[in-house]
Amino acid sequence: MVLWRRGRADLSALLLATVVASWILFHGASGYTAVSLAADMLFLLLVVLYAWSRAARLLGHPAPPIPDLQLVADELDALISSGLAGIASAFRRVAQGQPGSGRVFA
Repeated sequence: MVLWRRGRADLSALLLATVVASWILFHGASGYTAVSLAADMLFLLLVVLYAWSRAARLLGHPAPPIPDLQLVADELDALISSGLAGIASAFRRVAQGQPGSGRVFA
């Protein structure tokens, strides 16, 4: 109801078009999933950035701005180990049949 008020017609039309297009894409096109769509979009982004970089080098322009991603190994290691410890603890509770083991990650 809120989306159909005056002044929000463009937002409503965009939302409706997006929902219809995604329904047609995922329901009508057999074998196409959200994961494959995301992978195709990332691949397309990679190809565009590569072509832009090569064209910029040939034309003497600056390369496209690509942020430098730096993963901190200690933070990533702590995140993975805490997640694995939580999963192992949940499996141990379920295997031992402790009360509340129906809630796996509680």
